[in-house]
Amino acid sequence: MSMGKVEDLLIKLINTSELMVHLGYAAVIYNNKDIAKEVLEMEKEVDDLHINFELEVLKLKGNGENEKSILGLIRLGLIAERLSDAAALMADIVYRGIEAHDILRLAIEEAEDTIIMTPINEGSILIGKSIAELNLESKIGTNIIGIKRGDKWIYNPSKEEKLSLGD
Repeated sequence: MSMGKVEDLLIKLINTSELMVHLGYAAVIYNNKDIAKEVLEMEKEVDDLHINFELEVLKLKGNGENEKSILGLIRLGLIAERLSDAAALMADIVYRGIEAHDILRLAIEEAEDTIIMTPINEGSILIGKSIAELNLESKIGTNIIGIKRGDKWIYNPSKEEKLSLGD
């Protein structure tokens, strides 16, 4: 089995779990059940991805890889999976209808970063434009950390990524 496949799976695990943490916090902060549902659905994907990753890592032993490097990869995958579990726990709080304590809201008011999720609707000027073309960071101080396209997420999309109706 190629190191490339293991690398691709690990990158996807890390990126997805990181996005889940961001979305998990956003779900709690804004008490948003839609975002919470997204996180919970992503958790199922990460569980499957993690199993596939570990199975591919175990195949590396036959390629002469040493046990310590294989163990390190397995542990990194487990860390990413545990982060996704933590994000799912945050989302589950919201999904069950438990509201955040006022202290959390006060802390968020002081925080510099906020996360929102908004669909691109028909007629939007964003449709067909790349992230680079939009230049949202310099115009309004906004970064796109993820795009949901259909039932898949694109984490940390490239500047060349073009936005589509429904993203």
